[in-house]
Amino acid sequence: MIATSRDPRIQLAHLLLGTVDVAADPALPPRVVRLVAGDGRQFIAKQHAERDRYAGELHAYGAWVTHLTGHAPGLVGRDDATHTLLLTALAGDRADTFAPGSPEEELAHHEAGHALGKLHRATAMPQGGAVGASLAERFQGWIDRAVRADLLDAAEENLLKRHAVILGTSHMDSAICHLDYQPRNWLLGDTFGIYDFEHRDCCMIG
Repeated sequence: MIATSRDPRIQLAHLLLGTVDVAADPALPPRVVRLVAGDGRQFIAKQHAERDRYAGELHAYGAWVTHLTGHAPGLVGRDDATHTLLLTALAGDRADTFAPGSPEEELAHHEAGHALGKLHRATAMPQGGAVGASLAERFQGWIDRAVRADLLDAAEENLLKRHAVILGTSHMDSAICHLDYQPRNWLLGDTFGIYDFEHRDCCMIG
């Protein structure tokens, strides 16, 4: 996607920031642009193709990204009609660019664990059956897909269904999960940063 003055991302930025310039950033996917305001501050504008992904990321910024203050972008503005978000830009280098085994890679993983622990502690929910039932429903959906694709024989299908029943009655602690928590979504600079919250969900942690 090429940014123009009619681009919803540029229009949202103009509305909230005034004049902005597009900064070349080949590491970003086509639906995301880096913008520079007149005072030099940098921002990220992101347009979702799918409404569900937009709604999921918007919910994340309102409900739990606040627990990652200093580690996550801030939500500057939104346009529900075009599924567009305007975010503050994080500074740093993507962790997937560090050489394997390098001190930078080791530090990135250390900081990633620290930030993830912070998120899990802040959003932990007591043991209950709701998470187990939700996971069992999702598991059953995967079983059904595998059956339709003719990937399972009858014995394998029955075994997996028995495990789904057990999972459905399980009680476990749960917390919000990022669901795409990998080096390509981490930045290491003066502080550790995380982005791309469209895949968030609730999952078991213990």
